[in-house]
Amino acid sequence: MRHSFLAEITRRAEGLARHLRDAGQEALGRLRGTGSAGTPVSGRFLDLTFGNAGGQRAYRLYVPGGYRGRPVPLVVMLHGCTQSPEDFAAGTGMNDVAEAETFLVAYPAQTAAANQARCWNWFSPADQGRDRGETGLIAGITRAVMAAYAVDPRRVY
Repeated sequence: MRHSFLAEITRRAEGLARHLRDAGQEALGRLRGTGSAGTPVSGRFLDLTFGNAGGQRAYRLYVPGGYRGRPVPLVVMLHGCTQSPEDFAAGTGMNDVAEAETFLVAYPAQTAAANQARCWNWFSPADQGRDRGETGLIAGITRAVMAAYAVDPRRVY
């Protein structure tokens, strides 16, 4: 009885390890510009920065391979606490969706200096005003992407 129980636990642990390894490889592939089966993705995942009176933030921008300079939607994705734009992009698969549907995706990055857990400070009055603090940085990133690329202003999310 004990032997079969241990064998079952071992079998399940090996299956979980395979699943995690495969999921990790898929996530890394997305960050490197390849899809779930290692197939090339033609989009670009750019590493950019934006600064204004509210400070400076790095951000990632996914530009799909199908982008041809015609107005497209823009989705701005705010990661959760302890996450990075890369974690969030890999975990959500949003770059794959943007590639399939042809839209831009911006991922602003919160810093540990601004919040130890890298949470967005939505709860701080200094970060709640129009074009002030973090809201000003996020809006500024959005405007910078709209200035650099053809974005449909009615489809910014």
